[in-house]
Amino acid sequence: MPPLRQRRSCERLPLTRAPRIQVNRVLTGGQDGVERTALRIARRLGMRTGGWAPRWRADEIPDIMRRYGLRIMPNANFVRCTEQNVREADGVLVFSLGPPSGSGAVCMRLARWHQMLRLNINLRETAVPDAGCRLRDWLGRERIRTLAVTGPKSEGGTAVSDMAGAVLEAALRAAFPAAENGRPPAGLSWNDGGESAGLHRISEFNRIPRSVEESVDLLMGMMDFRQRTRLAGSSENLRLRMIMEMEDDIIHDFRLNRGNKALLRSCRELGDAEESPARVILRFLVNRIRKDGLLLRRVK
Repeated sequence: MPPLRQRRSCERLPLTRAPRIQVNRVLTGGQDGVERTALRIARRLGMRTGGWAPRWRADEIPDIMRRYGLRIMPNANFVRCTEQNVREADGVLVFSLGPPSGSGAVCMRLARWHQMLRLNINLRETAVPDAGCRLRDWLGRERIRTLAVTGPKSEGGTAVSDMAGAVLEAALRAAFPAAENGRPPAGLSWNDGGESAGLHRISEFNRIPRSVEESVDLLMGMMDFRQRTRLAGSSENLRLRMIMEMEDDIIHDFRLNRGNKALLRSCRELGDAEESPARVILRFLVNRIRKDGLLLRRVK
């Protein structure tokens, strides 16, 4: 009898049905690297985001805290914040290069202590496609709805964050099939503050913008005064970083990657040859904020 062919982790028997993915919320502590990548991927797919972070991180990245609904834990270090994220989740996912270290090791120990479901993906030993299959199977089998994610910082390059992001997106897209067939889920603006602050959804406006001017009008209505001031009055480096963080949401929420031909045409007419459509919209947004601020000072 010939030996059975060894199947890869994502291969199944023909009649076996893959478990349904139920994840709808991602928690992290907001650390640079894998954790922020997880927040961006979750938001891009229309999932809720949140988590606990120490006070000093709120002073360091206030915009990211508000954008992803992260909350401050007073008088707490990162270990206590990590523990709270672990306790609020249904399962814990740790990315690593080799055995877990740093925040990943702390997270795994806390998950064992609280007897939580946990999965470690060693990106040094597992290819991204296989890791995505493994994560998708685990999420479906364990029926995880709230997922806590951690992994290495971005020190030494973004390769680890990029690989972790590819694994997460491959697995989590199964929870939102609408994101795969051309109908994006209701977009979340970076203005939302998670569950506690209420969600601002593009669908509330009953339209998708068809021009750069309409896009700017829509964004102006979604941003409060403090956000506008920070965007227009920050240093060039900080403003560039804020624009990079907002770009993914613009692409997703305004369907720039899903056939919004009218808006794409408007961006091409008003933008430079090498300027992306989202950057065109954001450039006009900054100009509008500055113009409004100048008019306000003249009135005063």
